[in-house]
Amino acid sequence: PKVGSNWIYIRALGNDCYLGGSDVSDANGLKVTTNDTISLFIERGEVLYGISKTGAHSLVVLEPSSV
Repeated sequence: PKVGSNWIYIRALGNDCYLGGSDVSDANGLKVTTNDTISLFIERGEVLYGISKTGAHSLVVLEPSSV
């Protein structure tokens, strides 16, 4: 859970990943191609889900720390 809104940076490793809501699928999700990095602004209270089409693959998430 996050406190407040924030930018996050996401990179798919090993296979394409799909991002979206709790019902995310490869048909309705935002596709993140292998080794591509995208940035998303997540509002307070929002939840982001991610899946891969096959198997289990790494997804790297970079977010600023709040110091």
